Amino acid sequence: MLSFEFKNMVYFNKNGSWLDASYVIVDDELQKLFDRIFSFEINIDVISIDELIELGDCYKSARFNVLALECFENVLSRCSYGDYRLSGLYPRLSSCYRKIRRPDLAISLYKKLEADENTVLSFSPAFLTSVAAAYCDTGRWETGRRLASRARIIAEKSGKSTEEVFQLFARIQNSGYR
Repeated sequence: MLSFEFKNMVYFNKNGSWLDASYVIVDDELQKLFDRIFSFEINIDVISIDELIELGDCYKSARFNVLALECFENVLSRCSYGDYRLSGLYPRLSSCYRKIRRPDLAISLYKKLEADENTVLSFSPAFLTSVAAAYCDTGRWETGRRLASRARIIAEKSGKSTEEVFQLFARIQNSGYR
C-alpha cells in the first residue's frame, strides 16, 4: 500500500482511492492532486520552487527517492546564492543521495559548499548529520564522528533535536570504530 506524508498528514492509496490516516477517503480536490503527483506526469520545470520542494518531499516520504532527487536538484539549479530555501534543501539532497546509495554525492555536495558557503553549513545540523552518515557509509568513521560532534554542538546551541546525531553516534560505536 502506497503511503506518504503531505502537509504533515499521512495518506494512503488503497484500491485507487486516497485515504487519510483515519482511513477516510479524501475530498475530490486532494484525490485529483494525489493522482496527478503519482501519475508522474508533472513538468517540474514549470512549477514554483516552493511547490517543487513540497512535491520532492511527497516523493521522498513515499520512497520515490530518484524522483525526489530530481525535484530537489531542479530547485538547487533554480535558487540563487543566499536563497533562504537552500539551507533546508541541502539536508534533503544529502539524504536522497544516501538513499540511492550514492553517499559520495552527499560528500561532494558538502565539500563544494564548505568551500563556498561556510555560513549556511555552520547553522545546519541536519545537513552535517546526513553528511556525517555519508562518511560513515563510505567507511570514513573518524570524519563522520567529527562532523556528527559538530552537528550535535550546533543543534544543542540552537535548541534543535539531536536524536539523529545520537543514532549516528550509536552506529559509529556499533561499527567497532574507536
